[in-house]
Amino acid sequence: MQKSIWMFASSPRLTKIASRLLLYVLLTGASLVMLFPFAWMLSSSFKPDADIFNFPIQWIPPNLFPQNYLRVWQSMKYGQLLFNTTFLAVMITSLQILTCSLAGYAFAKIPFPENRIVFLGYLATLMVPFQVLMIPQFVIIRLLGLMDSHWAIILIQAFSPFGVFMMRQFFLNIPMELSEAARIDGLSEFGIYQDHPAAFQAGHCFIGDLYLGGGME
Repeated sequence: MQKSIWMFASSPRLTKIASRLLLYVLLTGASLVMLFPFAWMLSSSFKPDADIFNFPIQWIPPNLFPQNYLRVWQSMKYGQLLFNTTFLAVMITSLQILTCSLAGYAFAKIPFPENRIVFLGYLATLMVPFQVLMIPQFVIIRLLGLMDSHWAIILIQAFSPFGVFMMRQFFLNIPMELSEAARIDGLSEFGIYQDHPAAFQAGHCFIGDLYLGGGME
């Protein structure tokens, strides 16, 4: 018995399998813990108000109460809220992908005076608290006449310093020789941005879309 345990411990392959199995078990347990509130929320959505906080928890209610969904839809204008959320998410994420990729390309591939200083200054805005920006943003939106409109939210969130940083790091990984060859062929800088690295840019824009859309406030 001791010999078999010693052979198991001394085998790198078996040790790697055991460590990976242990990792999967821990990750599965952590995932179940994180999914617990969502499961409780879904179960509670089919219960009347008096049964939500009953203990022990009845995960499958004996009498389903789907009227909750109808009440929410009718009392909160849920259709309008869903449209607003979808419209803002699509518009803000699309604009952030456009502005961040353009700025990231410029900082990475177009040499201009004080490139690094401007980039670091733009990144430094990440350290400015939102409470400092809130009143100036309100004043600007009011002067533009965009109060009580979707554009007031869209324009404020159309730019992301972290998104510019992420896109710049991506463009730095593209060999400069590709951009130089495109310039020799007569492409403008915008043409290089739009066409030349498109195949490389698509995957990174998708990842950026996931991050920027998920981080939308």
